[in-house]
Amino acid sequence: MVDSSCCYASLKSRLAAIRHPILWILIIGIAVRLLASTLSIVYDADYWALVIRNIETGEGLYGVEGYYYTPVWGYILGFVSALQSMFLDLGYDVVRVVEALFSEAIPYVYFSATVPSVAFTFTVNLPLIISDVILAFGVRYLVKDATGDDHKADLAFAMVFLCPLLIGVTCITGMPDTFAATFLVLTVILLKRERYLVAGMMFSLAVLTKLFPAFVIFPLIAYVLLRASDRRRAVINLSLAVIGAVAMTLIVFMPQILEGTLEQCFQFITDRTGSSVESNLFDVIAGKARIFTYLAVIVASIACAVLMYRSRRDRIEHNLMKYCFLLLAMCMLFPPAPQYMISMLPFLVYWAVVEDGKCMLSWKIISFGSVFFITTSNALMLLPLAAWTDLISVDTAVGLLKWFSAGSGFTPGLAWMIFGGVITYAGILSIFLIMFRDRIPFGREGIFGRNTV
Repeated sequence: MVDSSCCYASLKSRLAAIRHPILWILIIGIAVRLLASTLSIVYDADYWALVIRNIETGEGLYGVEGYYYTPVWGYILGFVSALQSMFLDLGYDVVRVVEALFSEAIPYVYFSATVPSVAFTFTVNLPLIISDVILAFGVRYLVKDATGDDHKADLAFAMVFLCPLLIGVTCITGMPDTFAATFLVLTVILLKRERYLVAGMMFSLAVLTKLFPAFVIFPLIAYVLLRASDRRRAVINLSLAVIGAVAMTLIVFMPQILEGTLEQCFQFITDRTGSSVESNLFDVIAGKARIFTYLAVIVASIACAVLMYRSRRDRIEHNLMKYCFLLLAMCMLFPPAPQYMISMLPFLVYWAVVEDGKCMLSWKIISFGSVFFITTSNALMLLPLAAWTDLISVDTAVGLLKWFSAGSGFTPGLAWMIFGGVITYAGILSIFLIMFRDRIPFGREGIFGRNTV
């Protein structure tokens, strides 16, 4: 018989032998993610299950009405489907919870009574967690490359990998924005290492996962041109990047080109800019505001590239990160949805650790506010546990949901969402107040103290 005390002592000694902080951060971060994956905002998770079933029946990605994402996330879901079929054989992955049908009529959020299994959620989150790890290591590389300081690099790794915003979007919301951020960070790393062809391929994947990386294209082009020793080399390097981007784009869209569904791949442009059919006045206003914001960011991106091209050559690394950070922060001005901010997160962390420690405040505010914003569905997140395990009853979960979000008037759920939104938006605004504090006439040295970068 095995002595349990000996096993415990052995395990304790092995854990004590782990001294590198990165290993502890990975262990803690992965453990928190696995725990958070037992919860789920079932609206999106239900939709991913629908997409996977559509793939398995041979209908492709766009047989699902309203699938407005580009093929990149669909291919990742196809990988999840293959993983389930090969190793897990999960069988039926969703169930309709009749007691929760009322939630689909709650006006200010997207709820669903179709609840995916906990096992299904785990498998969907697996590639997202892997992407989180790569993203954190990518930011660590950028910080170490800029400072040569292992402690700052490890801090940046922790600020990314343990960020409540990233954990929530990956494991509770289950959205693919971490892939867009990861591909964009890899693009920057590859450009720094002068791997222009592969950098172009990564940038294509970033844009085709989520639109936001597209807004930093002009500073990236300026960076490529400035890194070249002469005009001929600049043209060659930029051409390699363009060839890589075009080649990857063709690879991504080739199945849809062959199927004749290419037009459906770009529904995300009209849907995400509010150009699709609006249901009410608020949708019209929101759609127009989003278009105005994005047009302003495009103009700002061109201006940043011009400023960058005219600046000193020894500042191009600094300027690249600065302008990418500011442009992505501008994209968040409307709307600052939690999943959208993942594209900005690595640049916020980099700037806070490398350039301006006062941006730590923005990271803290956004991390705190995102917890409320992401968990707006609250008790609905308990439905996977209630429907698929015995840890909590369906009646208990539904009862909590009715108290929190159902009914007319100012419900606790609505207050929770507004509070989270206000705090998160304050975090976005604090970025601009900190970055431009020298130009804000509050106090002798600006509202946040003098900017030294």
